[in-house]
Amino acid sequence: MAKRNKQEASEEEKKRRLDKKGMQQLVGIFRFMLPYKGIFALGLVALALSSLILLAFPRLAGELLDVASGKPKYFTSIDHVAIALFVILFVQSIFSFVRVYTFSIVSEKGMADVREAVYRKVIWLPMTFFDSRRVGEVMSRLTSDVATLQDTFSFVLAELVRQVLTLIFGIWIIIYLAPALTALML
Repeated sequence: MAKRNKQEASEEEKKRRLDKKGMQQLVGIFRFMLPYKGIFALGLVALALSSLILLAFPRLAGELLDVASGKPKYFTSIDHVAIALFVILFVQSIFSFVRVYTFSIVSEKGMADVREAVYRKVIWLPMTFFDSRRVGEVMSRLTSDVATLQDTFSFVLAELVRQVLTLIFGIWIIIYLAPALTALML
């Protein structure tokens, strides 16, 4: 009986759609990140710069082929292009480090605030709540949910922003370099 109820509950959770109330709850979790908005903004700037610099890599790889075929545009030797590629990757790695570091700070501190708020809430729940639920199950769910939120704020959110920026800037670069090819692709 208990397994059947758990299966029905898990199926119901999977079927649940994101509605206005769920969206408000999702946005509400960002209030725990507000005290760290300066560090988060620095991480977003580093993320944007990292994505932009990484988009220069294919252009330099194309320049490497142009120099090798004897039709250079910007560089005179393969060595210069290779050095430029290493510089691009080095600068991109610095911005990536700043992004990971700042997002880690924000997610760790924000999740510490979430844990504290959850602890305060659980402490003041009535005893009848704990009569109908096992404490271990409640704590397991809380721990799992906070870990999921931490992954979301430290990795998933960063990757979402990175991919959106790469898509926008990539399309812009393709439009600038080859408008006819862009029209055909789109």
